[in-house]
Amino acid sequence: MKYLFKCTIKLSLVLAFLLVGYGLKAQIGLGVSAGTNINQLNSPGVYMGANIGAFASYDILFLNARAGVSYNQLGGARPNYFDQPPGLNVVTEYVDRQVIFHNIEVPIYVNIYFPGMEEAEIKPRLTVGFAYGFNMSAIERRDLRQTFGNPVTGVDTYAVFSDDKENVRSDYVNHHFDFLGGFGVDFNLEEDRKGYLEVIYRQGLNQMNNVGFGRIGNVGDVYTNSIMLNFGMTIFNL
Repeated sequence: MKYLFKCTIKLSLVLAFLLVGYGLKAQIGLGVSAGTNINQLNSPGVYMGANIGAFASYDILFLNARAGVSYNQLGGARPNYFDQPPGLNVVTEYVDRQVIFHNIEVPIYVNIYFPGMEEAEIKPRLTVGFAYGFNMSAIERRDLRQTFGNPVTGVDTYAVFSDDKENVRSDYVNHHFDFLGGFGVDFNLEEDRKGYLEVIYRQGLNQMNNVGFGRIGNVGDVYTNSIMLNFGMTIFNL
């Protein structure tokens, strides 16, 4: 994790030197973005999330650098499991489990325009980047099925609880790092503003599960991955 953090700092410094070296001929655009995510952990089952944020962008020759702060929802399904405390005739089955990470993130993108398209009204481009995120909360939603055994009568009774929620943030690491890659199109708007549409794939680089031992449904490596459909536009230029 320390190595990844150092890489983030180095990448930020490189971008800063590029900006200084290129001069102040280009404008810095400040804007907002929003999008939807199709998220999955390394278990079957997806979660539809959302993201919203603010960004600053800067054109550098045939490149565009964009960085910002955003709120992002990641997550996905987790395996079902049983729980039976020793000495009790109660079995709890946790089913349809889903974990939703609520993150504050700092994404950094480099957009690469196709040759000869730098000044076009509509500019297709490729995108690579990196994101750091801080996990504010991790909400697990699940259904509970409880079986109460009666050793006297031999007749079991049952109870079902739907959409049970719990903040399980302590089960997961606070920091995560993601690689970003995709494609998009930038287009000009009125008053020298710009907009964009993009499709981004993101892959988590660090393992997020804090649970080292315990029930089968809670242990094992957890990595995030997502496909994001984003729209953004600059509001004004500096």
